[in-house]
Amino acid sequence: MRHEEKLMALILATYADPDGSRVRPGNEILAAVTGESERNVKRRLAALREMGLLTVARRGGGRSGRGKTTEYQLTMPSDLLERCSMLGPDERTLWQATDGGPSMDGATCG
Repeated sequence: MRHEEKLMALILATYADPDGSRVRPGNEILAAVTGESERNVKRRLAALREMGLLTVARRGGGRSGRGKTTEYQLTMPSDLLERCSMLGPDERTLWQATDGGPSMDGATCG
């Protein structure tokens, strides 16, 4: 998983209820918080949906395209641990030093 998607997932989690529901900050707010364009925000959200980490609970918009924001639900696919390498409990298991600094070899998700 790219760091941009990780950041977006973390930011979405701050807007979510404890069960991962009712995530509805809106693309304009997400763009302001992340410092990215609304177009890139849409890309990040699409990537998280493709990974199965985010679903649309209720579509936003309206006749003029304005109004209510889309509401999302954070999700955890049943095969997530099979598809993704994770850090160990000490949060260092997968970290390996390289000449250019630390890297997370094998810590991928797709």
